[in-house]
Amino acid sequence: MRITPLDIRKHGFRRRISGYDREDVDAFLGMVAEDYEGLLREVDGLRQQVIRLEVTVKELASNEAILQKTLTTAQRLSDDLKQSATAEAEVLIGQAEIRGEKILDAAHRRAAQLSADIREMKNLRCRMAADVRTTLQTHLTLLEGLVNDPPEAHDATGPNTPEPS
Repeated sequence: MRITPLDIRKHGFRRRISGYDREDVDAFLGMVAEDYEGLLREVDGLRQQVIRLEVTVKELASNEAILQKTLTTAQRLSDDLKQSATAEAEVLIGQAEIRGEKILDAAHRRAAQLSADIREMKNLRCRMAADVRTTLQTHLTLLEGLVNDPPEAHDATGPNTPEPS
């Protein structure tokens, strides 16, 4: 059973012949009651503060759990993004390597084609030079034949004169 400040104030002591001074006892009990009442108010205030702090602690614990989940989710998303970016970069590098190989292959084919075209043109030049040389030699031979051919060999009418019919 708890003693209240009112119990302290209203408490009566039995009287004896050689007892305490009643006014001193009442004054002391009044001071004790006031102190006790102040302590009870302080205890009640502290209980309310403890309740508020417990609510705050629960809220903070809840917030901490939410933050922990958020951080875990953010870390997971960050890891996923890194993996996705790495995979995408590898795909892009692979595609670039394939394009580079295709371009290089096309350049090699073009160089080979140009080399073949150059050889063909050189052969064509040699054939044309030979044909021109042959044509020139034929014309020189004809010219020499004309120069060496005596003018008496032609009839009196001349080379450009038509023959009588």
